[in-house]
Parts: sequence; C-alpha cells; structure tokens
Amino acid sequence: MMRWAALVCAVAFMGGALQGCGDDDEGGVSGVTHPDCSTFSKNGVGAVTDAASCRTACVTAEGLAETNGELEDWKGSSGEGKCECATGGGSRRTACEDANYTAS
Repeated sequence: MMRWAALVCAVAFMGGALQGCGDDDEGGVSGVTHPDCSTFSKNGVGAVTDAASCRTACVTAEGLAETNGELEDWKGSSGEGKCECATGGGSRRTACEDANYTAS
C-alpha cells in the first residue's frame, strides 16, 4: 500500500511540474518565445524574411507539408515578421517571430 501512495504522489508531482510546457499556439500558454526570424537557423534554413523563406522554414526546418492547400503564413516584413506553419486540422505552429513583430 505504501508503494501505491508513493506512485500517486510522484504522478501528481510530475503532472504539476509539466504544466506550462505547451506552445502558445497549441496550448494557450503565454510567454513562450520563438526564435527570431531574422536570425533563424534550423536544419540548414537561414533567416526568414518573406513568404518564400517562411515556406522553406515550414518544409525544411519544421518538416511539414502542405495540407488542404495551406502551409506557410508570413506576417509583417523583413526584420519585423512572424512565420507560422499549418500542421493540419486547422492548427498552426510558429516557426519564428521577430522580437519587434507587432500584429496588425
């Protein structure tokens, strides 16, 4: 019986410890930071500055493919942008976001 109680306590602790580990696009957790688009570097993909480089980031860096005619969503401008990638089912993942990006 003592082992069972210890297991329950361990699971409860881990559940609390993992709260807030989600991505703001997927779990509603604010304060999650993403790499800057202007200095983006992942899987051989460099800076994301426009829709074309956002698409490359979604495909090559994030490993995603077009779903229902959707893939990249570039907002802003070079140095002040945000690149999101469609992940299917209407969900999106932020690949990068410049620190000075402001939604309009």
